[in-house]
Amino acid sequence: MSGDAKTIVLGTSDSSGRWVGVKIFHRASIFQSFKDGVSEVINVENDWNNRDVVAFALSSNGLTLAVYLDNFYSHIDGSFPEAVAVYERSSATSLFNESSSHAFSLKDLVSSSSLIEVGVVVSDDGEVIVTCNYANYGEGRRSLFLEIFEKTNTTAFTDHSPNLLTYSDGIFIPYLFAMSGDSCVIVVMGAEKILAFQRPDRSMPFSSYPTPTVLTSIPDLKSSGYLNLALGGKYFHPIVIGGTNLLDSNGSSGLYIVDQGCDTGFAGSNCSECAFGYYGPNCTECNCIGSRSICNDGRTGNGSCSCVSSWTGSNCDTFVPSYQVIRGDKSFEPHVHFLSKDGKNLWRTNILNATVTHFQRSSTVGYFPSDPIDIIDVVGTTYEDTGFGSGGLAISDDLKFMVAGITTYKQYSTSNGEGFVLLRSRSSVANPFSDVAPEIPPYSADRTTSNRFFDRLGERIAVSADGNVIVASSPETDKRISSIGAVWSGDLTVWERAVSSSPFDPPIVLNNPEPQYNYAYMGENCVCMDNAGLTIATAAAVRTSYTASSYPTALREGKVYVWIRPNRTVSFKDNLPTVLSDVGQRSSYYFGKSIALAGDGLTLVAGSPYFSDGAEREGAVFIFERAADGVFSNTSYLLVRQPQVLQVHPYANVYFGDSVAISDDGLTLAASAQGSPNRGMRAKSDDDYGYVRAYKRAARSDSFLTDTGRIYEHPNPITVNDYRQGYIYLNGDGSTLVTEFKLNNPDDKYDYVRGTLIFPSLE
Repeated sequence: MSGDAKTIVLGTSDSSGRWVGVKIFHRASIFQSFKDGVSEVINVENDWNNRDVVAFALSSNGLTLAVYLDNFYSHIDGSFPEAVAVYERSSATSLFNESSSHAFSLKDLVSSSSLIEVGVVVSDDGEVIVTCNYANYGEGRRSLFLEIFEKTNTTAFTDHSPNLLTYSDGIFIPYLFAMSGDSCVIVVMGAEKILAFQRPDRSMPFSSYPTPTVLTSIPDLKSSGYLNLALGGKYFHPIVIGGTNLLDSNGSSGLYIVDQGCDTGFAGSNCSECAFGYYGPNCTECNCIGSRSICNDGRTGNGSCSCVSSWTGSNCDTFVPSYQVIRGDKSFEPHVHFLSKDGKNLWRTNILNATVTHFQRSSTVGYFPSDPIDIIDVVGTTYEDTGFGSGGLAISDDLKFMVAGITTYKQYSTSNGEGFVLLRSRSSVANPFSDVAPEIPPYSADRTTSNRFFDRLGERIAVSADGNVIVASSPETDKRISSIGAVWSGDLTVWERAVSSSPFDPPIVLNNPEPQYNYAYMGENCVCMDNAGLTIATAAAVRTSYTASSYPTALREGKVYVWIRPNRTVSFKDNLPTVLSDVGQRSSYYFGKSIALAGDGLTLVAGSPYFSDGAEREGAVFIFERAADGVFSNTSYLLVRQPQVLQVHPYANVYFGDSVAISDDGLTLAASAQGSPNRGMRAKSDDDYGYVRAYKRAARSDSFLTDTGRIYEHPNPITVNDYRQGYIYLNGDGSTLVTEFKLNNPDDKYDYVRGTLIFPSLE
């Protein structure tokens, strides 16, 4: 059959059982039945003087048909009529009967009475034909003959003299033979061995490489029933043998694979080259380490290692992560950051005034220029005591839509803490956001009343990938229960629009599902949304409870709330949220102080920096996974802790999980700690400078626990006064890590500078 499965060739016989021709079936498409196609018959016996058909082969391109011919009476008169008839057509839509054909005789190798035919094969392109025979003079006097006919696309087979390969150990009898599609390898299978003839490429004749490789590690084929043979690859690796009674090394029937390649370190069709990662005349293995380096390999290489970013040493075995610091100053202190999915754009807000600074790099592995390409004055005028830096920031995937929060700006109430959200849309990424006038989305009805004083709307913000769904938190919303008073439980405001050219509809408000808790501050630290705008997650990490007879009791165990809807026609309010928590419900764990959601909404990560189990305040990270049609569950999660923490002082004070991030594809996890990376404990007070540990997995079905994680930290934090780790961010594929930091003066608690630490290429 041809490689495109549009042509099939079958042998035909006469009434006496002699093969006298072939029947060929054609079809125009693999979706058509051969019965509905065209067929043709070639009567080889009539075409070539009463000769029989011994075997035939069709090239993979379906344009060349080779028929091995014999004569029924040849063994009687001692003549030698063996020949090959070649039928060639110009295209796959023409018929062989309409095309040219010719025949050429095989060499007069031995008398025909001693010659036994095995078969014929054709290369994929139809330009190489090989016949196989052996001469049988009796026990101990047997010889193999392979005759190779070659041509080019401008010449005919008759224009070239054939190549002859022979092999004789006196006992070898060929059963089957095959040729690789590129015609550089021919294998012949006998009862106890396989012969492999190889040449480096088509420009070299097989006669220049007459000695075969002999493979003897094969099963006994004498009683294996009907056999077949297939050859894979240019380097005869592997060879597959099929037999109806064949048993492989495991006792299973049907197939046996001869996995015989070059010696370790060698490669090439005749094993004369060095394999990847091997060098020198003896193809010695390089000492370079995997993806960390590039070896100067090959026969002429010297084995030296060229280290990739973040690795050094003669063998590239020392990890020194490349990093970049963009510091602030007394007039610019970055607080909230946003990293684009491709990792090429970074925005950061200024805690001192209502501005956003945009940095851009041309490559995902390079550094960001220290000078921004744009500075956006969010409200148009710098307001005194706006506290903008504590507001959220989010941008759509196409980078054309920005949402920013002003948390302490007053619009309707009498208090400087009401907050509001501003939108910016640009028609092209070439137009800076600073040239676009901001817009205010519609607010809920109670937004204009004094009931919303100091709710800090816009503290944290998230948008869907297309920018048509927005969620903003109000962590200090005044909700009242009974006559107890303000509890500041927090809520979320959600805006939606049908398409980016439409205005946003009036919003809905998602109240705290557990309003009985005082000072819950739901959404103060984080709010997340998946790419499709179907999943929203937030947390209330600090909670207290009111009773009628006592002062609020601190709980701080924290809760995570997740709203999931099937599609955008369904309101989030129509779906009760899933409530997640540390199942131990231990006080002061701050479960959910930071959360992160993968782009498809199927993986949720929650940090619990005060988690204590063997080491006080060691911290931990909870990983929840769900199916596409399922929900997250408290009873199904993965707990990630520091690998060394149980072997250190019980007062670890690591606070691991203070901030968490997960890549859009859910394969890279990052978690920060406020304590020292020095084996998971704080050795001394000035060693409390924080770090980030990043974990990777190959697939969503794998566990992060198989990776101990790699530490990323400021290279020398002790020399920059007292260093504190802040929120962390990952880009879409997890290749870039951004973290906030704060540099304190130990002698003056009001003397500090914030900055941005960037690791542009994670290991």
